[in-house]
Amino acid sequence: MRIGGYPELGIDDARKAIQKLTGDIAKGEAPRTSKQEKAADPTVAELFAYWHTTFAKTHKKTWKEDQRVFDKYCTPLHKKRLSLLTKTDIVKWHHKIGEKHGRYQANRAFQLIRSLFRVGDEIGYDGPNPCSKVRMFPEESRERFLMPDELKKQRFGVKGLFPSFLPSLRYGRNDGLTPNRWLKKFHEAVMEEEPQWRDLLFMLLFTGQRKRNVCRMQWKDLDLERGLWYVAGEQLKNGSPLVVVLSTQAASILNMRNKASAKHVDWVFPSERCKGPVADAKKAWERVRERSGLTDVRMHDLRRTLGSWQALTDHRQVAGTQDNESGRVKVLALFCLP
Repeated sequence: MRIGGYPELGIDDARKAIQKLTGDIAKGEAPRTSKQEKAADPTVAELFAYWHTTFAKTHKKTWKEDQRVFDKYCTPLHKKRLSLLTKTDIVKWHHKIGEKHGRYQANRAFQLIRSLFRVGDEIGYDGPNPCSKVRMFPEESRERFLMPDELKKQRFGVKGLFPSFLPSLRYGRNDGLTPNRWLKKFHEAVMEEEPQWRDLLFMLLFTGQRKRNVCRMQWKDLDLERGLWYVAGEQLKNGSPLVVVLSTQAASILNMRNKASAKHVDWVFPSERCKGPVADAKKAWERVRERSGLTDVRMHDLRRTLGSWQALTDHRQVAGTQDNESGRVKVLALFCLP
């Protein structure tokens, strides 16, 4: 029987392997070939395939999402033999996912891998779970609200944050401009800006969020497939996390920027002068005000757009989730009630 070759297998290692083989023979156990050992020691990918087929597809509604997470985030572990997978391997992989894709996604991928080992004994693995006692990243609780597919069941129709082109940023202006004319002038002025500033100003308009939060928006906090933006509590005045339901316009802007952005860029609006995000858009805003003639409008007035639209639109009923402490909309979305 061939144990291994030199120099891959040192003399001391060869002696230990021989002692183990002779010990197994003395116990009446037949020595295993390398192929037999591999068959008895499956990989993480093989464990997932077994778990996904025998358990996930029959017991979980989210089995397709499990497959997506495994394919996208667990690739470094696919070929690892279960007996060789250590706690250190898991910790390094978990932290790498956290740095690249965010702590929430890292924890979801980690939970998936941890759950696989519950059926390890069913395919011949009787070792420990390397995920045990590995700490997950701390998470802030997310708000629970109805998703679009749930709203369909409730006979709700979901519109974007701004179902039609916004009528006005302010209510009761005395400059003689109708809402549509006001917005047309604003739109034309913003469209003349470079893509970086154009998109940033429109995101302020279409999300109703504070300038600082929009400037510091990161790709890891966005779920473009579901149209969600998770704003961490430390970025907000009251310290509570916020879920922003992206309007059709906002999602379209972000998808275009995502396709055009360079790889390994964390920020949606990266600064050209440093590695961080843009700090402000004052110069761009001043140019927009000058072109449009709307010199009395402040950048912060864009946050009032949602309330202004509600006040001016009396033919729709608007519902939202209110924050009892501050009275502001906590989950930003408009639902047209039947």
